[in-house]
Formats: sequence, structure tokens, C-alpha cells
Amino acid sequence: MVFLPRTRERIRREASDWVARLGGQARAEDHAAFQRWRAADPRHAEAYDRIAAIWHQAGRLARGPAAGDAQVNVPGRARAFRLALAASLALAVVVSAILLGSRSLPGSPSREPAMFAAATGEIRQVELPDGSRLTLDSASIVEAAFTRNERALALREGRARFQVAQEARPFVVRAGFSEIIATGTLFDVSLIGKSTTVLLLEGSVEVRDHRQAMRPGSALQRLKPGEKLILAASAPAERRAATPGEAAWPTRMLEFDDTRLDEAAALVNRYSKVQLRLGDERVRSLRVSGAFRAGDVAAFAQSLAAAFGLRVVRQPDGDLLLVNPGRGHEPPAP
Repeated sequence: MVFLPRTRERIRREASDWVARLGGQARAEDHAAFQRWRAADPRHAEAYDRIAAIWHQAGRLARGPAAGDAQVNVPGRARAFRLALAASLALAVVVSAILLGSRSLPGSPSREPAMFAAATGEIRQVELPDGSRLTLDSASIVEAAFTRNERALALREGRARFQVAQEARPFVVRAGFSEIIATGTLFDVSLIGKSTTVLLLEGSVEVRDHRQAMRPGSALQRLKPGEKLILAASAPAERRAATPGEAAWPTRMLEFDDTRLDEAAALVNRYSKVQLRLGDERVRSLRVSGAFRAGDVAAFAQSLAAAFGLRVVRQPDGDLLLVNPGRGHEPPAP
């Protein structure tokens, strides 16, 4: 059995989780568990301090004496959220509200950004001062800064849904090398792996691909409801029809339609501290279809093993490695 060291990405996610977890609702046992995690590996303290410092500079965190680092105030509120997609897809979801910071995003124009985040396995909702709503997927971060002329948001990682209130100021979301402009609409933006995806649910949006900005007529694309635009790091922008299941993530259901397994695993891993690793290129290039419950990585791995004749090997750190029988337990590519 090959020992797989904890990756920088996993440590960073754990650190982000602790920043979000050590809030006003944190219990004494949470702080004790945090101190044990922090002392277990020098990289833990380094990652936590770096993320906490970034959020502190944004003016959204206050220092907590129990944790010894930045602390988050997390007011909770349950809401029902309903969306519609093309063929009257209705999804009723209950989400928690979160505002990461010592105060809410001011209603008056401000140049100081507010930062909102959801920890691994959580889906959270924020009501913005203009009446817009922001739904954050697991392990996602969004910054927001409103001025007199623009409502500007930036998706730093993960996925978010934007339900935009209509008003004169444009609503602009920046993610990767893309820029999405809306006035009153409902859309998802994801920044996962090396690609950005914009999925329009209602209304209309314009998407600017800054890689194409120097080519006349190619930088701006308009989407219709039910369409998505994929902007990969090393490929031209691709427009596709979205499937209804792609809009269901607030219900914690993930749906794949002939999706490469490495892409599906990257999404599944965002909902769990237990990570699924893929053994070799044959495994990574398999195509998967179906609906899966977010967070249940073990069930996802066992379903894949049964469908493709693979083997699930549990690693010393708790992660799961999916390999071809008879080819050894080779570690996945970085």
C-alpha cells in the first residue's frame, strides 16, 4: 500500500474550514480540536495563518482569543430557495445564511470588499444590501464590493449562484479570465479546476472572455436560459445546452452526463474531507453518468468500482484510491 502524503490543496481546504468554523457558534471542543490540528503539522499553522490574514486584511474578521487567530461571526438563518430552469424545473431547498465578518456589507457605496465563504460540505446563502441573493456551494469564496456605479463580485474559487435584483447599476461577476454582466437574472458561475463555467437559469447575461479581448467581435457572448458557457484554460470558449440536473446542486445532488471521471471526482471531492484519488490515465479518462449524493465519497467510489471493474483501496490518511485490479496501487498523478 502506497502512502499518499496530504496535499497542499487538502491542507488549504482544511485551513479554510477552520477559519469558517471558529466563529461565534464554535464550542470549546471545536477550539480544542483546532489546536490539535494546528499542532499536528507545521504546514497547518502556515496555511491557516495565511488564509486568516487574507480575510483579516479584507476587514471581515476579528481576532478570537480562544483560537489565537482570526475569528468569524456566523449568524445563521434558514430560508427556502426556489429556482426554475427552462422546462419549469422547480427545486425547493433549505439553506443556511452566513455572513463572514464582524459587520455586514454596507448599504452605502464602499471600496472595502466583503468576503463570503462556505466550508467543505456546506451550502450557504447571503442576502446582499441591494436585495440580490448569493448562494455559495461547498468550499467556495466570493468577494463583493459595491460602488455608486457598479455592483462588483469576484468568485475566487468554487461555485456560486447569483439571484440578481434589478436596479440601474450593472451586476458584474469576475471569475478566472471571464466577466459576467447582468442587470436582473439568475445564474451559476463555477471556478473549479482549470475551467470557468457560466450557467444561465433565468434572464440574460453577457460573458466577456478576457483572453479574446484583442480579437474584434469575439470577446462578448450572450447566453439564453438553459445555456452554459465553458471557458477552459487551454481551449476556446464552448457553448452547450445545460441539463436540468446541473442546476440541482443546492439540493446536494450531483448529476453527471458522460463526464470524464477526473472532472467528476474533482467536483465530488469538494463536498468531503475524504478525497477520491484516481490511479492511472485509464481510470481518469473513464466517462461517468448518473446522480450522486454530495458528500458520500465512499458510495460514489463503490459505485464506480462496481460499474467499471475497479478496486477501492483505503489509504493511511483516510482517502480512497480507485485503481485497476492487477496493476498495483499506483498513486494518482499530481
